Amino acid sequence: MTTQELPPPLALFRMATSYYVSQAIYAVAKLGVADLLGDGLRRPDELAKATGTNTDALRRVLRLPASLGVFTEEAGGEFALTPIGTCLRSGVPGSMDAVVLLFGGITQQAWGDLMHSLRTGEPAFSHVFGMDSFAYRAQHPDEAANFDAAMAGFTWQIAIAVAASYDFSPFRRIVDVGGGSGALVAGILQANPTLTGILFDLPQVAERAKAAAYRPRGCRWR
Repeated sequence: MTTQELPPPLALFRMATSYYVSQAIYAVAKLGVADLLGDGLRRPDELAKATGTNTDALRRVLRLPASLGVFTEEAGGEFALTPIGTCLRSGVPGSMDAVVLLFGGITQQAWGDLMHSLRTGEPAFSHVFGMDSFAYRAQHPDEAANFDAAMAGFTWQIAIAVAASYDFSPFRRIVDVGGGSGALVAGILQANPTLTGILFDLPQVAERAKAAAYRPRGCRWR
């Protein structure tokens, strides 16, 4: 049933407990379960052994995203990927793995202190972590790399739509200011090979962008 079809108390209950779903999906993404299922069906005990988790606990957690179409649970108890679940695999086209890790991890922790923002008007992230998000990522390279990957995952698909809907032929060069890993400008340049592009961002961001696999010919990262 959709939220509109549910009785109001149940609809509100579903909204209030929706973090159950986001945390379950975050946990299986953190454990790399989708990558383990990439070769086919796996039993919960096999997945638990590979991830260092408790079999019964993992089975119960997997059943929540399975009930929403992220995985399937077969008659014999094995789990398998669905098209949605495939997006949780890392390093595949259309991967949303980094996005899930970003929004289910430090972002959700910051949202957990939303009351601080409401009372003070200040960002909850700084209150939770003792520094703003830019400083935090500067001190945590793994989070910085995941943030770049998450933004690229979003932006790459947007870039396809932008390149298809806008006529760039009158221009010779485009500049993406604050473009992160460069997914947007890279997507536009791939669709418009006569263009050249410049990505402009913070020095540490630009350095990470230089290593991006999708950097096209004719694009300078600086």
